[in-house]
Amino acid sequence: MSSKLRVLYFPNWGQSGAFRRFLLFILLVLVLAVFLHTREERFEILERGTQSERYVIAQTSFSFADEDATQILRQQAVRDIGEIYRIDEKVLQECTRRLERFLVEDEHWRQQMSQATFEQMLKGAHHLDAALLKMRFTDYRTLQKMKQLKMSVRNVEPMPSKEALEQLNISEDFWRMIREKNLSPDLFSDAQEFLIQWFRLEPWSFHQDISTERLLRERVQETIPLKYSVIDAGSPIIEPGERVTERHLSMLNAMKEAFAKERKQWEPTTIVGSLLLALVFVVLSIGYLKIRIPELLASLSKLTLLVTIVIVTLTLSKLVEYFLFHQGNILLPYIHYPIFLPFASLILCILIGTEIALFVTALLSIVMTLSLASAFQFDLFLSINIVTGIAAILCSRRMRKRSQIFAVCARLFLISLPVVIAFDLAGKTFLSKGLFGDVLTSFVSLFITAVTVVCILPTLESFFGLLTDITLMQLLDPNHVLLRRLSLEAPGTYQHCLVAGNLAESSAHAINANGLFCRVSTLYHDIGKLFNPHYFTENQFGGFNIHQLLTPRESAQVIMAHVTEGETLAKKHHLPLSFIDIIREHHGTSLVYYFYCKQVELAGKDATQVDEKQFRYKGPKPKTRESAIIMIADSVEATTRSLDEISEEILIKLVDRIVKEKIDDGQFDDCKLSFEELSIIKKTMVKTLIIAHHMRIKYPSKLSV
Repeated sequence: MSSKLRVLYFPNWGQSGAFRRFLLFILLVLVLAVFLHTREERFEILERGTQSERYVIAQTSFSFADEDATQILRQQAVRDIGEIYRIDEKVLQECTRRLERFLVEDEHWRQQMSQATFEQMLKGAHHLDAALLKMRFTDYRTLQKMKQLKMSVRNVEPMPSKEALEQLNISEDFWRMIREKNLSPDLFSDAQEFLIQWFRLEPWSFHQDISTERLLRERVQETIPLKYSVIDAGSPIIEPGERVTERHLSMLNAMKEAFAKERKQWEPTTIVGSLLLALVFVVLSIGYLKIRIPELLASLSKLTLLVTIVIVTLTLSKLVEYFLFHQGNILLPYIHYPIFLPFASLILCILIGTEIALFVTALLSIVMTLSLASAFQFDLFLSINIVTGIAAILCSRRMRKRSQIFAVCARLFLISLPVVIAFDLAGKTFLSKGLFGDVLTSFVSLFITAVTVVCILPTLESFFGLLTDITLMQLLDPNHVLLRRLSLEAPGTYQHCLVAGNLAESSAHAINANGLFCRVSTLYHDIGKLFNPHYFTENQFGGFNIHQLLTPRESAQVIMAHVTEGETLAKKHHLPLSFIDIIREHHGTSLVYYFYCKQVELAGKDATQVDEKQFRYKGPKPKTRESAIIMIADSVEATTRSLDEISEEILIKLVDRIVKEKIDDGQFDDCKLSFEELSIIKKTMVKTLIIAHHMRIKYPSKLSV
């Protein structure tokens, strides 16, 4: 397994899935194109009622709905509206009541109007009362305006002036209209004339009709369209010290819309341009990976993981941008540089490796600068994201616990402080409110990053079947149920696993392989012996060897069964699939030599009479460097226990012989171990064994007194 990648295992999603790779390619291009296409332009964000601290200049020519100018035009329009009057309702009611009393108390009217009945006179009086109550009086200009607005003027009477009302000079035409529209034809003319004269001679008083005037003014104002004022590029929008008004905010919003129109965001040519730019980025990335990390492209699962992390990072950053720009712009004036890159850097470094994390960090810094930096403070946004992204990779290379993610983000916060202070000093805003806001932005961004990474890591590990150093450290816990059982039920095997794990770890580190994986997986490689622990010599403490009761073939079958039984037990306890591979591969297809030789002896030393396949493990052979190292460490540790004398020369010969036998048997044919690496592994194991079996001085016995 290549040392460039820290991922120990991915499920086999198909290494030749060309169509799936093509779908990933298309998906990444589309997401990247959308990300690059949907850019926000940052403009000065001001709050109404505050005082501006600087000049705000129009960056492009635009027109905006000028509410102030529109309001002036509307005020001029309503100046044509005169006062509207109505008859005092109380006076009108009093007049009607007096008429009713007259009709009841005075009988002379019956002689004058012999054909009119009391009911007709009373009904006519009430009709005139209701008609006069509806009447309004205004000047000719106002009446003309009401006609233009298609308002009902049936009950509106023109008056020459306000003084005409005070003089009670209501025209003859008005009373004629009242008679025609409100008195029944059944009422004879003399009766009609009597009623008209009764109301006509009344000393009316008038009140101003405020509600009708307000309604008319609103109707007039609605007819005045919004006034659009034109602002030329370079013109000042607001000056320092000027109080921000609604008009200023309208100008800024209009300038933003004008920018969007100039970009022609949704025209086909613009969309094609974004797709082409995204395609260039993806093709260049594939070229880099093909040259530097070809094994990543060869694995569909690793490629899917990489694309997933990139898409999640782009999506989260775009959501933050949208929230800041479209949720009232409350926080935008105080946030100059959200920090996005450490999220991808941390996850990629933990799950895949430092080289791919560094490459993606560099790529995303360019992409985010193109799409996001214009929305924030460009130079600070770019600098702080690159610095924290690279620092995240440097700080997370040896991460062994999830809690360390918070410690890494705390270091990133301290690293970001000099960058923030440097930009504040350059902008001559040191020790200002802006510095406090920038520091708070760094803290909040990195804290959210830490929480998000801690939450999303287990999901990615589970979904993609990953095995990280963090998970390995959890599996190293001696209280794990399998290790606990191994130490109690097969203590000899447990001690063998501990020593073999140390041998494998030191050897893996020597050739830049994953030493922690070798150490932890070696602890579990012999868990199959839990089914029949006493069939293995390291667990036989009473001197009796149960294999004396079995034939060599039966003994070999019991010994080899610990591989399949270990695989079953590992699946039952949901061990990582890479551990299961180690269990299956740590003996490869090697020969159970001791019982094979005994079977040959029983066959009269005629090897042709013995089926060698019955004494060979089913394999497969080791496929990774780590698996090969564990195979060597397992054999070396077991053989070392049979030595009567330990010395460097003996250990060198022993390790050389074991490795040579494995090579001659073809056990390393499928892994990528070179002869140079094998030489380093042998020297390291000898050195580790010498240290483990170091000599101590003999203490003299106590003298008897």
